[in-house]
Parts: sequence; C-alpha cells; structure tokens
Amino acid sequence: CGGDEPEAPSLNGTRWSADLSSAYLVVEFVSGSEVVGYYTDVVGDVSGSVAKGRYTFDGTRVVFSDFAIADLMGSSHFVDGVLEGRGRLVLNYWWEWDGKRHDSTVSLRKL
Repeated sequence: CGGDEPEAPSLNGTRWSADLSSAYLVVEFVSGSEVVGYYTDVVGDVSGSVAKGRYTFDGTRVVFSDFAIADLMGSSHFVDGVLEGRGRLVLNYWWEWDGKRHDSTVSLRKL
C-alpha cells in the first residue's frame, strides 16, 4: 500500500444550509467530530443560540450524538443523515409537539 489511495471523504470544515419558510438552518462541521448548528434570518444574522454536538461520518452516512437545535417552537433533535453527491446532505431529525414525537427530514445544500 503506497500513498496512492484516495483520501476518505470528510465533512470537516464544510458548511451546509437549508432555506426554511422564515429562516435558514445552518449546520457546520467544525472538526472531525464536532458540529454546530443554528438558525439565521434572511440577512444571515443568527437568531437564537448556537447548538453544539458530536458526529461520526463513514464517507456516506453521518450519525449525530447530543445535537439538538432550539427554536421558538422547541428543539430539532438530529439523528443521522446521508450525503447525496457532493452538494446535498439529507438529515433526519425529530421534534415534539403536544406530547407527540414527529420524525422529519431536511435537505441542506453545501455552501
């Protein structure tokens, strides 16, 4: 084995965003295991707090631990996701409303 093997895909240093109806969701992979997430308004100002969590990534699938982003309606608890191509990341999350758990997905594009 020489140094000819391609480098494993990494999310480290990447930033992703989803355009929601009244805000943007931003997820940043700040290291090989740490992730931060937050909402911004339409001009890019952070609204609310910045959430921190941890993740693992195998080249296609990302798995989160302790990563929940709070907003005015509650918290979105991110579970895992799949990298689709180089520019799309689809994340699975859950949130509670009226005592019931709801599962959802969000598609983010690479910035």
